[in-house]
Amino acid sequence: PLLIHAGGRVADREDVELANEMMDLLGIQAPEEYPLGGIVGCCLVTGCVSHSTNDWFCGPYALTLDRGRELPFRALKGRLGLFRVEATPEEWAAIEALRA
Repeated sequence: PLLIHAGGRVADREDVELANEMMDLLGIQAPEEYPLGGIVGCCLVTGCVSHSTNDWFCGPYALTLDRGRELPFRALKGRLGLFRVEATPEEWAAIEALRA
């Protein structure tokens, strides 16, 4: 399981536009503003790849993810890469539901 953290700022407006396009293709309403600087969801890590045709792949490696779900926003200072976080009881419940 992995908690998903949104960075504190948007690095590239084109990425936001691409995310909005992907959400539209999936039939999901894109938010007016994306929450920044905290935990926004959780998912399961299912593997690691060294090649992908996905536009978001920038290598040399990428994690493959499954069963992603939104969580209530929780402000939290981030760091580069993976880092340990103490999950809240609500986040633990969501993680356990992913494992079921």
